[in-house]
Amino acid sequence: MDAGVVGLKLEYDGSAFHGWQRQPGLRTVQEELERALGTVLHQPVPVVGQGRTDAGVHAEGQTAHARLPEGADLGQLQRRLNGLLAPDCAVVTLRSVPETFHARYSAIERIYRYGIVRRPSPLQESTHWRVEGELDLARIEGILPAFLGEHDFGWFCSHSRPMAHTRCTVRVFTLAQGGPVLTFRVSANRFLHNMVRRLVGDLIEVARGRWSGAEVVDRLGGPGPATRGRTAPPHGLVLEQVVYPDVEL
Repeated sequence: MDAGVVGLKLEYDGSAFHGWQRQPGLRTVQEELERALGTVLHQPVPVVGQGRTDAGVHAEGQTAHARLPEGADLGQLQRRLNGLLAPDCAVVTLRSVPETFHARYSAIERIYRYGIVRRPSPLQESTHWRVEGELDLARIEGILPAFLGEHDFGWFCSHSRPMAHTRCTVRVFTLAQGGPVLTFRVSANRFLHNMVRRLVGDLIEVARGRWSGAEVVDRLGGPGPATRGRTAPPHGLVLEQVVYPDVEL
């Protein structure tokens, strides 16, 4: 008899991971978490994530679910997992959720941020993209509203994974500046592969004056040529939060 479904929230520094998804011979978050669960519970425990993060991408709020065996003490299990996991990964939340909960399909919103630092900063080198030189941020801010709502973001997708469609509904897309740090924050019902990184990369090219804002906005509407645009590096991207209608992790 099963104890039921549990939801997990994880934080990790993605620098030394080849992303979330289990891959033969590579260090991934899913593989390490499943190994730790198997060690503690003495049986295989598959873990289903809300979605993938790529190699080098970080998370404050990656979510997942698993079905645990009867009698599992969740508080003790969380402590033991964090004792087994390496310092670059931690289980922040582990709690019972409804039987119908699915980390991926129950989610209604994902929130990412992308950090840029405008000068050499050793403390932020692994979590921010360093972009020096002149940037006209007003050129970015003037077109951000054009990305809100439902659009076809196929041009901003790597298309490395099969998908039914490339439409997403973006609810928030902002740019904030604090000292030498720029922070993009974007939330949507779903994201395509590399979508945030491609958006940020293209917007930085707009701020550099290499493209017009209209050129980038016109890319909404569908897939373009295989090689195009600028993809920001993965280490500036953080999955902040995954939102569910009836569950808080």
